[in-house]
Amino acid sequence: MDSRKYQIVVTQRYLDDVADVMDYTFMISKDQQVAVKIASEIDSAVESLEEMPNRGANYSLLIGRDTDLKYLMVYKYAIIYRVEGDIVRVLAVVHTSRNLIKTFY
Repeated sequence: MDSRKYQIVVTQRYLDDVADVMDYTFMISKDQQVAVKIASEIDSAVESLEEMPNRGANYSLLIGRDTDLKYLMVYKYAIIYRVEGDIVRVLAVVHTSRNLIKTFY
């Protein structure tokens, strides 16, 4: 088993997406705790990539096109990322109801 830790690098888009998830969840639920819980679970999933970066599924499965991107699901949100050597670059958080092909292609 590989015991090394990978460096997590998040993009500004990822940070903006998480903020948008919180805003939308609060708008719908009217419950700040629910919004914080979902954002925390997204962040926890990202942190888990430090030790297990290849646990995500291939993004090709969602979009039907070859890609080196991977994704993890948290509720109906896909956390999109790429493993680049010892770096895990977290690119975005996308609700699965959106057009996932247009998200990156």
